[in-house]
Amino acid sequence: MSHLSHTQLETAPDHIRNAHIRRPVPPPIMPVMPGASDTPQLPASSRQPCTDTRQHHTPIATELPPATLAARQCYLRHTTPVPNSRSGFRQLGPVRMLVCFWQDRMSLLQIHSDARRAGYGSQAMALLVAIAERHGLHIVANALPLAHGNGCLDQRTLTEWYLGFGFQRIPGSSMNAIIYTPAHISRTASTG
Repeated sequence: MSHLSHTQLETAPDHIRNAHIRRPVPPPIMPVMPGASDTPQLPASSRQPCTDTRQHHTPIATELPPATLAARQCYLRHTTPVPNSRSGFRQLGPVRMLVCFWQDRMSLLQIHSDARRAGYGSQAMALLVAIAERHGLHIVANALPLAHGNGCLDQRTLTEWYLGFGFQRIPGSSMNAIIYTPAHISRTASTG
């Protein structure tokens, strides 16, 4: 643990008191330059062999299946980084969203429009659905409002908004989890 006494620990700066807390570090998001290849290029520092012997595994972008990598590149091409955001938020017009890419899915963690009820959120969702369809990925999300009042969608309206894009409720979810399944996967599952 810490070599500081209890009194020293209480007066120590936050970065010392919280040094034992492990925080996940997402893989770097590389901007896509016009005319560049769809294959992401990791910084030279991340290509060095790892000497850490601890038993943990954080996937990097190159470990994703080709379809997921292609979907991620498409998402990066059509959105821009949110200025001064260090958490991976991207924007499409006045819409900010946070999307993570996993093996066979996109996780929509947040979507928020600064111009509420003007159709920009629907345009951003249409982009995500088009990417999911083109690359055969599911989209998972929790249909939970981030804020209430001042033009924000309530729980019922937000859920209906997602369902209008073809999402389905995940039964038994305590966080109102929903999933979008691409049409060709839905057809395959229903005929199999």
